[in-house]
Amino acid sequence: MKKFTLCFVSVMSVVTINAEPIFFPDTGSWYELVEAYNTYTWAEARTAAAARSYRGISGRLATINSQAENNFIADSVLPRFSDCANRNYWIGGFQQSGSSEPDGGWAWITGEPWTFTSWRRGEPNNAGINSDFLSIYGDCGANSTWNDMGDDSVIWSYGYVVEYAPPRFSIRVSQVELRWDSQTNQVYQVQFRSTLTTNTWIDLGAPIPGNSPTTCTNDVVSPDSPRRFYRVVLAL
Repeated sequence: MKKFTLCFVSVMSVVTINAEPIFFPDTGSWYELVEAYNTYTWAEARTAAAARSYRGISGRLATINSQAENNFIADSVLPRFSDCANRNYWIGGFQQSGSSEPDGGWAWITGEPWTFTSWRRGEPNNAGINSDFLSIYGDCGANSTWNDMGDDSVIWSYGYVVEYAPPRFSIRVSQVELRWDSQTNQVYQVQFRSTLTTNTWIDLGAPIPGNSPTTCTNDVVSPDSPRRFYRVVLAL
């Protein structure tokens, strides 16, 4: 009687993570590559990236807003391959529902303006089913260019790029207090201009009598006003 030996082989995805996220001074963010072939849809990669953290900063799929940032990710974050297979890594771009195909309505998950692109030649082409999600190539010849893929294009996905972006702070000044040394027998005129390339000064309100030892006034500035430079002169 013949004997047969049956061998069962299970294929498991292997997740590999950079030892340490890499800092890019131009954006102030850290970037990390998570390599996981045939594992994540774009939606799953977005969830997985958001679950990661570094230095107390929550992660997200990377957004790319300049050629310098794109080059940095390609040169310092993505792996290098000697062959030219199509290796795609998810990043944080998507095509909004109902947009014109293939290049209408693309956006970043952060809501940042969609002003920079690095599409591979012929992309986006909406070649797959609902190719509404963004990946960046990590292979020779096409490194750093982009591709549109379907959310279920797991077989073409080799992982995703995480960005750890610290909070951005902005300061809005709605009122400026102007204070200067003064004398009671003098009258002063506050003036302003919006650029230093002209010598044209504009009076800010009426002349102000001096109130020794100091005099002050306020200038209300709307958020969309251009910057102002001030001076105080003796009123004629």
